[in-house]
Amino acid sequence: MKQKILVIDDDPINNMLCTYIIKKTVNNVEINCFELPLEGLEHVITQYNEPHIPPPTILFLDINMPEMDGWDFLDEFKKMKSHIQNQFKIYILSSSINPIDIEKAKINIFVEDFLSKPLSEMVLQKIFKNNN
Repeated sequence: MKQKILVIDDDPINNMLCTYIIKKTVNNVEINCFELPLEGLEHVITQYNEPHIPPPTILFLDINMPEMDGWDFLDEFKKMKSHIQNQFKIYILSSSINPIDIEKAKINIFVEDFLSKPLSEMVLQKIFKNNN
């Protein structure tokens, strides 16, 4: 079964970099990138409505985006059915150095970790080591 990864970030350069690093590091992977968080939400709702067999989808979520930021995305995610929520491991992937953002990520039950941009092979390997 393919490992699914979603990247939600308004920066197309970051999405391209994430795609490159993921493909270089992870075998048998399906990657979907969304520059608009609302499109990412729609994808989650439509593609994950049925119960899913592991592995969980890894979701890399930026915080600072126009119209809907990462925290707004998580607020909407919190309203979803638990069988959808249980299909994800969410990582904040941000350039923010604001201690408030880091603390918010730590206390959010849906966030696995706060990661600093850019995504690296070493961080990705650690994520997959911890999730297997």
